[in-house]
Amino acid sequence: MKNTLLLLAAACLAAACSGHASLPEPFTPGTEAFFPEGSHIQGIATSEDALYASQDCGLVKLSWTGEALGRRELPVHTGDICWYKGELYVSMALADNAQDPLGDPTSGKGQILVFDKDLNPVRGVDVDRRVDGIACLDDVLYVGMGAKEQPSRIPHRINLFGRFDAKTLEEIAPRTELDYGYDTRYGAQNLCSDGKSIYISFYAVEGAPQIAILDKDMNVVGTQFLAANQGLDVMPAKWWGKEGPVFIKAKTIKTKAPETPSVTCKLDYWTPSKEERP
Repeated sequence: MKNTLLLLAAACLAAACSGHASLPEPFTPGTEAFFPEGSHIQGIATSEDALYASQDCGLVKLSWTGEALGRRELPVHTGDICWYKGELYVSMALADNAQDPLGDPTSGKGQILVFDKDLNPVRGVDVDRRVDGIACLDDVLYVGMGAKEQPSRIPHRINLFGRFDAKTLEEIAPRTELDYGYDTRYGAQNLCSDGKSIYISFYAVEGAPQIAILDKDMNVVGTQFLAANQGLDVMPAKWWGKEGPVFIKAKTIKTKAPETPSVTCKLDYWTPSKEERP
């Protein structure tokens, strides 16, 4: 008995020293949490109390053990999401042509919507282009706006980004034309921030790094190989290790049986090495 207690104490001490003592175990939520008719996971966002996910048709709230805590259906394409100072920011794409929802980003409009922790709407703003990836750093929302001109499904180098005040949702800077050195498709899928840098996840061409790392002025400071275009976020700081931020990514699990369609996702962690961080 004494040896067992000593072993348990040693394990607890090692976990505490690692900085990951309370990091939740990776998990796959039950399918009841999601919209069965929805598409793959579009984005994820973390708070200390909950994990949020988006599908093209709405928002989902989960506990850190995978329990379904709520859903909110939305009428148009729901894209990436981010959690910032107690609010959930959501990017929306409003297509002019319902038969071509992934076409020219200059055709159709977008919205940025803000919800409280229980998925109640708080405020929003219309945008003159479709928007997708979204993250917040130092009270500024960074928002992906697709390819500069051509249909986003065609491989392209230049992607457009906007910056908005997180409280007023007013656009506060000239739009950035970003070329991180590789062809992409469909624009920026997911954005997240560790409080210092912006991480952008693209559908990159084969052999190219999928992650572009930017400073707050939208300068490229690094790239990473990580397939995480169905949801990527940074865990709250209380779960970071000694080496820095811990990221969480989602991978959709979907069945297409007409009678019993279902959607969920596998959630797992990623920690860049010292050499990988800017």
